[in-house]
Amino acid sequence: MGSLAIRRVQYSGAKYSFSSPEFGPGLSIVEGPNGSGKSTFFNLIYFGLGGRVPEFETSSNEVHKEIVGDTNNFVHLAIAVNGRRYGLTRRIGENWISVSPLSDAEHAVTETLPIFRREADQKTFSDWLLEGLEIPVVEITQGTRTFKLNFTDLARLIFHNQSPDPHGVFKPAEVTSNFVSDSLEVRRAIFQILVGKTLLSLYVAYSKLKRAERDREAARLVLAEYTEIVTQVSRANGITEVINGTHLRARIAELAEQAQKLLAERAAVLGSGVRSTDIVVGVEIAKKDYELALQRQAELQNRLQELFNEKARLDEVRFVLREEIDRIEKILYTHEQLKLFSADTCPYCLSTVERAADRCVCGSHVDESQYQRFFYSASEYVEILSSKAKSLQTLDAAGLDIRNETASVAESLGQATEESRRLRDALSAIADEASDQWSPDERMSQIEETLFSVRDQIGSLEQALRLEEKLAGYQRRLTTTTAAVDDARREVSLLDAAARQELSGRISEFDEVYSEMMQTVLENCRTAFLDTNSYLPVVNNKEYREASADVPKRFLYYLTLLMLSVREAIPFPRLLLVDTPETAGIDQENLIKNLRQISKIPDDADFQILLSTGVGKFPPEFADRVRIRLSKESKLLQVREASEG
Repeated sequence: MGSLAIRRVQYSGAKYSFSSPEFGPGLSIVEGPNGSGKSTFFNLIYFGLGGRVPEFETSSNEVHKEIVGDTNNFVHLAIAVNGRRYGLTRRIGENWISVSPLSDAEHAVTETLPIFRREADQKTFSDWLLEGLEIPVVEITQGTRTFKLNFTDLARLIFHNQSPDPHGVFKPAEVTSNFVSDSLEVRRAIFQILVGKTLLSLYVAYSKLKRAERDREAARLVLAEYTEIVTQVSRANGITEVINGTHLRARIAELAEQAQKLLAERAAVLGSGVRSTDIVVGVEIAKKDYELALQRQAELQNRLQELFNEKARLDEVRFVLREEIDRIEKILYTHEQLKLFSADTCPYCLSTVERAADRCVCGSHVDESQYQRFFYSASEYVEILSSKAKSLQTLDAAGLDIRNETASVAESLGQATEESRRLRDALSAIADEASDQWSPDERMSQIEETLFSVRDQIGSLEQALRLEEKLAGYQRRLTTTTAAVDDARREVSLLDAAARQELSGRISEFDEVYSEMMQTVLENCRTAFLDTNSYLPVVNNKEYREASADVPKRFLYYLTLLMLSVREAIPFPRLLLVDTPETAGIDQENLIKNLRQISKIPDDADFQILLSTGVGKFPPEFADRVRIRLSKESKLLQVREASEG
């Protein structure tokens, strides 16, 4: 599978700058005391890979004053994706990343990609990076939302950020709106995608199935709507029975052949007489009026088609919105029965818990400002429901306007069709009068009358054929999308059993590696394994442990994933970013014992770990792995000299 490595990190601004050395494979250490810039180093990397760093935003409550106060500043990363080098540049305050190939600089073409997806089919930087890592973009449905997982979602098990409470294993989800996009389902998906090829294929298949079901429903709505339009137009043209395309084409061909014979006969009859100028002018005027009436009829037909297309698009959006509203109403109904939405409710027995500030419901210490929420409150769901209900009302009003205009246009089309027939009869009458004056042959009147009738029938049948062909196209689309749903379901069914077996094997491998390292690091650790529902570690069957035991529980979880990626061909990109793991009061001896587990990865393995620690807080044998040394006097960001550009 794919691999990702950070080769160089640079920050450039008008006031400050930083440039790292080249980082090779294996372990690289950033050493320095608190406040010297170790976390800034990892935040620059995360920002350069498309992540959100609140400290870099002027609107944040706690800003990084050097970066926010700088100007003309940007982050540049040199990375390797499957061994191919690229340069990434992202300006502070902007949500675009420029990607430049570095492996073939002579033919390099810079591509600038957005971080956020504004349109469904828009390619983002995350799409580009995941494609390079051979990880397809998968869709996840969470509550009322269906969204695509980004690299920053998967990075929640790649970037071991500095956290005052390491009890939570996953890096906290990014907050991009009023609500936190996080849930057990999302975290399960992240773990499964990173550890299994078949599991990843299963998520791709699930995404295909969801898209296929949406496409099928849209096709069904469009077909039903268009069938109604065809019925209205056909009635306006005097066609009261259903005639399929094959019979319509045969009838048109038959009438066209009849028209050709009539034209030839009319030419022969006209050749025997001489027309006056007044007669010719009268015929031409009547013919012009008839052509204008036909043009008006065609314009109304086109407007009717536009209205249909607009209504079809509206129905598709309304269907999705209605589904979301139904889901929220079901959630609120469940809440009314079970009272689920409370941060002060025990998730097991659902009893009310008197939760003190800065304490989780389980009693563990948490930072209230970073307390992760995995639910919406009832009031928030009501707010969402109210917003979507207003949107539905707006769509319903727009739909009613379209239906009213459709009825009006269909009525006008009927009138225009009747007018064109009246003018056709008038033209036929003038032609009969002309034929009486320039030809003694009474056959001329019969020819003109029959010819106009044939042409009128051809016009009506050709319009009916166009409608039938389009209707057949929508029917084919429904048939195709239904077949796609069936195919996607079969694929999901086939992959599901294999994915379950693969996941079981991966969890067993994880447990073996994780348990061995945990027992090596913690003398009172007897068992350590994954919960098969949440994929979170369970140590000593959830018995109480001192807070410092949470450090190895989280750090070794990440390290186990890396070790599995070295041993097995799994999607985990063989990269760990570990920012200062010495939290929760762990002493230096136990910290070093934790870090020493890195040595269990073979030296010749293809992996990279970027690790920051305090001064001397690493195994002595890792001394030669220190790449950056920081201090209070020599921090990460250096003030530019006056002569520097």
